[in-house]
Amino acid sequence: GPQYMAAYSGKKTCVIYGDTVNYLRWKPKVREEDFIAFSKDVYCGPCESNVCLNKKEGHLCMDIITVDEVFGAVKKWL
Repeated sequence: GPQYMAAYSGKKTCVIYGDTVNYLRWKPKVREEDFIAFSKDVYCGPCESNVCLNKKEGHLCMDIITVDEVFGAVKKWL
């Protein structure tokens, strides 16, 4: 929900997606220069689950995306 409100309001938007679904299917249809999507493939995804089933490693699909990666991508907007 919030990703669509931000993107369709005309604001530059960065979204971090887990590997639960194919993010390309769900990302808002806006100009490429106004939207940044982060998602990394992991061996346990896409799992299509609302709850992480990877009890051993937890939310691996989210944990492998670093703050530095996200900041490096959005700093061009600052």
